[in-house]
Amino acid sequence: MATTPSLAKLFGFAIGKYGTYGCFGNRSAMLNALKGFDFEHVRLFTSFAPCVVSVSGKNFGKSCAYALFAKEFADSPENFSEEEAEEQRRRIDAKRKVTILMNRYGYPPLPSPNAYQMYTKECFEKTGKGQSVASVMGQFAKGWKTLSIGDRQKLEEKVAHELDEFSQAVQDWETKMKEQKLSAILKAINLGLRTIDSKQGPRRLLQKQLDILKKQYNYPDVKLVKPYSIFVHEKLKKSSGSQMKQTERLKQASQDWNALAPSQKVLLTERAESTNQSVKDKVSSWKESMEKKGLTDIVERIEWIEAKVRNLSRRSKLTNVEQLLETITTLKSKTASNTVKKKR
Repeated sequence: MATTPSLAKLFGFAIGKYGTYGCFGNRSAMLNALKGFDFEHVRLFTSFAPCVVSVSGKNFGKSCAYALFAKEFADSPENFSEEEAEEQRRRIDAKRKVTILMNRYGYPPLPSPNAYQMYTKECFEKTGKGQSVASVMGQFAKGWKTLSIGDRQKLEEKVAHELDEFSQAVQDWETKMKEQKLSAILKAINLGLRTIDSKQGPRRLLQKQLDILKKQYNYPDVKLVKPYSIFVHEKLKKSSGSQMKQTERLKQASQDWNALAPSQKVLLTERAESTNQSVKDKVSSWKESMEKKGLTDIVERIEWIEAKVRNLSRRSKLTNVEQLLETITTLKSKTASNTVKKKR
């Protein structure tokens, strides 16, 4: 089994020569480039992706998770259609370009999302260097199981601290990007993060930090509702004892909503407005109490993270990212060309 650095070099080489992220010229190129990869190497590498470095010296995080798809595709191409393969190729290519932009413009490094990953990361840095991943991960897992509640709590506190630093760093980074008139780059990165989200991506990390802050400062446990969500919630509650599958119950509720009389929808709209007004009143009261305590900065921080998470939660078409990345490439080419002309 190769060591983690060796795995990084393996994929770094493939990225440089073939474009493991997805820049394969065609279907056969992907097959030839990836058939030699050991599946366990790929899976182990994926688990360590946030903390290892490619040969270029840049963190490329979860991007190599797509190598799992590529390996499966290489082993069993008959299970994938040309359309699926092309979609993945485009998605991988877009993520590669977005990752390059993030590295080039100093996007804050992603912290460990939970105590276990923090623990394994620290263990690997202390005792895992120079050893194979397979030989040390078993030891780390056993060590985690015997870890005291107090030690786990300390790791949780470290995670919370890193998440806090990360959210502040992202806010400062965005402010700096705007000041440097790099809004197009900022937009491309945010659009890319919206399109190619991952379980440990910025949105999930910011959401976790938001939850911590809200719990720490007793933010009201409320949320805005829509007429449709009220209707579906009540329908599902009534049919909870049904033998129907959840998906079928949701589909039926959606059909019932479409068949609902306008007058009934008006009543549900009024209920939603009443609930939302109550939510807004509770939040306003909380803000006032925070301001009296001199914690306006915390209120502003929570509002910023909420807005950021909401923005990153909006799904975007892959073509939008591709078009914006193409525009940036074109602008950079023109700028470089003009610079050369001026020097002459």
